[in-house]
Amino acid sequence: MRSPLLAVLLAVPLPLHAGVARDLGPMPLSGQMVIEWVALEDDGKGGFVGTWRGRGGTDGADGEEALLGGFDLACRGTMAVRDGSVLSDEAACRASDRHGNAVWLDLAAEAGPWHGHRIAVRAGDGTGLYARLSGTGRLTRMMHIAPTSAAPWGFFAGSIAWRWR
Repeated sequence: MRSPLLAVLLAVPLPLHAGVARDLGPMPLSGQMVIEWVALEDDGKGGFVGTWRGRGGTDGADGEEALLGGFDLACRGTMAVRDGSVLSDEAACRASDRHGNAVWLDLAAEAGPWHGHRIAVRAGDGTGLYARLSGTGRLTRMMHIAPTSAAPWGFFAGSIAWRWR
């Protein structure tokens, strides 16, 4: 099922002209993710730099409106980890629904503990119904399996402030 808010946005004629954008405001984004290490390199300081791919999905946010609720998530990134902390993490993710609509999410993690670190997210370059949406926000990723395991998993939650252009 498509987002009810998105259906309203598409049904209500808005005087949107080329170059005019409309703020839709912040909306929750949450979900789960499994990370699979594709390649690991020792950093020479007791940690590693890993190339990873991830799979997961987004939730519906417990009754609150979420533009990407129920989307599949696929990511590719590079992460540096040492002493139980994420030093850096940059990834490109594609959130897509069963109807072929999609949005790209660029992630950049702040240094912080593995079990709960902050991520800046930029959304855009969508397709289908999401072609004119963009946004920025912050997520917290809470990992529940150690970074040295083959497939650590966890949850993420936060919000994105959306714009319709």
